[in-house]
Amino acid sequence: MTVFVWFGVGSAVSTSTATDTFIAAVNATSDSTLTLLPFTDRVLHISIAFGFGLAAMVASAAKLSGGHLNPAVTFALVITKNCPPLRGFFYILAQCLGAIFGAGLVYLQSPESVQNGGMGANGLGAGVTVGGAMIAEIVGTFALVLTVLKVAGLKSDANEFYNLGDHAPLLIGVVVAAAHAVMIPIDGCSINPARSFGSAVVGNRWDSHYIFWVGPLVGSFLACLFYGATHYWAIRVMQFHEKVKKQEKLAELDDLESGHSKRKKIKNPAIRSSSEESVDKPKKTRKTRKPVTETSSTSEPESKPKKRARKKETTTSSSFYTTSSE
Repeated sequence: MTVFVWFGVGSAVSTSTATDTFIAAVNATSDSTLTLLPFTDRVLHISIAFGFGLAAMVASAAKLSGGHLNPAVTFALVITKNCPPLRGFFYILAQCLGAIFGAGLVYLQSPESVQNGGMGANGLGAGVTVGGAMIAEIVGTFALVLTVLKVAGLKSDANEFYNLGDHAPLLIGVVVAAAHAVMIPIDGCSINPARSFGSAVVGNRWDSHYIFWVGPLVGSFLACLFYGATHYWAIRVMQFHEKVKKQEKLAELDDLESGHSKRKKIKNPAIRSSSEESVDKPKKTRKTRKPVTETSSTSEPESKPKKRARKKETTTSSSFYTTSSE
């Protein structure tokens, strides 16, 4: 928190002297249109310092403490049950003490002509009413807290529906820079009660200081309500889509099972008939050759002479008949 305040408040204080002297010099000339240039440069300068300083510090402290650098954000995390109340109280206390210490460092490093200039304390701009500043603080804090709740991947997001991981600090810093670009001309842009408290303590400027506590806390509470409603319906829609997908998968499985059973019913009669036919038909046995033994080898020569003898008998008989006829 100390380094973040040193970045933001330091940029506001360091540009104040150079800008004021430049505006005075330009006003002394005839060309008064150039007075807008240093003011816009100063707004851009401060916005970048606050935005990128916050992104760097949140990224560096995210794994240590969750990157709590704003009481309004810590208040929202307590409401959404992402931070215990007692821990949240000590976080806010540490943020206020760190902001005082960071603003004190800026005071020590600044010249004496700037030390009495308020040290970057928030205050109403020219022609800005209390209601206008309050609306700006509510809207700016609403945007910041809603961004934190949506992109930081909180414990309440069981499915990490909005978790953007390492990109979350950069997105949070971009929102802070954008809010400062809009709100610096209005009230100096607080959206962080601890940051305003540190500058007010060191610079001893308490004019309309309550705006920079009430506005951010109201904006944080409204962001929690909006987040709760949208998160509830987002989870509902996601659960509905998951249910539809499960039903589709179950229907596909039922179709596959029914098709498999039909194929079984078609194949079973053929299998049964073929099995019955195989049972009715006698099994063909292969003829096996008898082993050749000594008895079979000896019997074959005895049978052959018998056949030859018969042939001889027939031939003799035929010749006898022929001789006798003669």
